[in-house]
Amino acid sequence: MDNFKTLKETEELVTDSNNRYKITIELANIAKRYEYEFKNIPKSNLATREKPIIVGLKLMVKKASIE
Repeated sequence: MDNFKTLKETEELVTDSNNRYKITIELANIAKRYEYEFKNIPKSNLATREKPIIVGLKLMVKKASIE
């Protein structure tokens, strides 16, 4: 169910945006930042961690809900 919620919130973010290109670039930059952290995690813990792109999406949705 968490994946469905994330998908729905992302869809709302894109639908409500005026500039999809800006959102794409911002998301890519956030994901790049978290990718370095993701690479330093031991392989045994990778299954429990979210991928950088998912972390970026959640941060953007949270940021959009505050504004």
